[in-house]
Amino acid sequence: MEASHVLRDECAGDAPAGAVRFPLSRETTIGEIDQLLRALSGIVARLRAGRSQSCGQCPSNQS
Repeated sequence: MEASHVLRDECAGDAPAGAVRFPLSRETTIGEIDQLLRALSGIVARLRAGRSQSCGQCPSNQS
């Protein structure tokens, strides 16, 4: 199964930080989309938290 979207870490030279597959179709329900959005926001939050702790050159760490 190939990932359709790859999240990249700016601090690791744009190396892939993870992959998320979005298996959407015409039969995808609103509930499934809502569940996907909740999961994706959690993944992004974890990536941001890890980045802010590990890299002093990330945009989120610069004043």
